[in-house]
Amino acid sequence: MKGIIFTGFLLLSTALSAASGAPVQLDVSKGDIAGQRAAIMKAISGNEYSELTDPSRLELYAQLDAIEQNPSAAERNLASQKRANDILATGYADSRLICRQVKEIGSNMSKRACMTVAAKRRAAEKANFDTATPIRVN
Repeated sequence: MKGIIFTGFLLLSTALSAASGAPVQLDVSKGDIAGQRAAIMKAISGNEYSELTDPSRLELYAQLDAIEQNPSAAERNLASQKRANDILATGYADSRLICRQVKEIGSNMSKRACMTVAAKRRAAEKANFDTATPIRVN
């Protein structure tokens, strides 16, 4: 009985991870830009794009607006599509969660610590800045 339940959970988790394995992308050749925009807006409101910065969001909205306002400008729309897809791919990659087991000082028990790729990069940059800045003693 336990094996059946475990197998069910394993299959369910595999199906869910396969469904959300890639960033949402815009394709102007498919048409239905409004429907694709709605799908993008729904996707970026979730956790998969939690590290998408405000300037990136504004630029993404501007690219989507430019495509919707002038659907006949094919060359410009392809450039806007490429930039929008780059923003979405970067936001998706930066929002990926990385977890590892960490032992706290003074304890033998390990604890799970998770952070996004972007948060890990910010922490590394802060650590580099803190160690590179000399301490002035009077």
